[in-house]
Amino acid sequence: MMDKKFQSVLILVLAIIVVVGNLGYKRWVDHDSSITESELTECRIDQVPCKILFDNGRYLVSSEGEIKPLKKFVIKIVSSTTELMRAQAIFRMRDMDMGKHIYSFNKTVTGAWFAEVIIPVCTTGRRDWEIELQLETKFKIKKFVMLITV
Repeated sequence: MMDKKFQSVLILVLAIIVVVGNLGYKRWVDHDSSITESELTECRIDQVPCKILFDNGRYLVSSEGEIKPLKKFVIKIVSSTTELMRAQAIFRMRDMDMGKHIYSFNKTVTGAWFAEVIIPVCTTGRRDWEIELQLETKFKIKKFVMLITV
C-alpha cells in the first residue's frame, strides 16, 4: 500500500497535469478559432501582383520566375506593416487529390517574405491550381485563395 503522503503528492501532481493540459488545449482551440473563413481573391499572381488588405496592413503578393510544373519559382510578400508573423502557401486542385504541397515563407532583413515553391505535374493534364495563402499576425490568421494556371 502507498502511504498517505505519497498518495497526496501523486494526486496533486496528476491534478496539475490535468489543469496544465486543459490550459494548453484551450489555448490551441482559441488560436485555431482566430482563423477566419477563406477569402477567394480575383487576383492571379501568375499574371499580376495581388493586393491584399488584412489586419490593418496592405500586402503585395507576387511571383518571380517562370511558373511551370516541376520548376522552382518564388512567391514574394511585401507588407506595409511589420505585423506579419508567419505566412504559408498551400497548393491544391479542386476535386483532385494532389497530395500536400505546403510552403513556409522566410522573412528577409528588408521585411519582405519569400517562399521557393514547386508545382507538381498533374497526370490527368489539368493545369488549374489554387494557392491558399495563410497570413498570421499577432491577433489574426486569415486565408486568401488565389487561382493560378500553369
